[in-house]
Amino acid sequence: MGLLCKCRLTDNTNSVIAQAKMQFMQQIVQGNSKYQEALRGDERFQALLENYGKNLQQSVSQEQNKMIGRIGVQPVNQQ
Repeated sequence: MGLLCKCRLTDNTNSVIAQAKMQFMQQIVQGNSKYQEALRGDERFQALLENYGKNLQQSVSQEQNKMIGRIGVQPVNQQ
């Protein structure tokens, strides 16, 4: 029973996926000159990409808050 409880508390799949998507987005933008040009010249594209990044960050925060809500404190391994 304790093992089952531990698994639920450490299930942060959405957080991991959101973090991976954020890293992938950053790599694409940093490594692609066309994306960088579009960010400088196209305000709509810049706003959309910024909003997407904020949404991903919110997903990460929600997963962390879910864990804190379950156990009452921030886990040691989270920053």
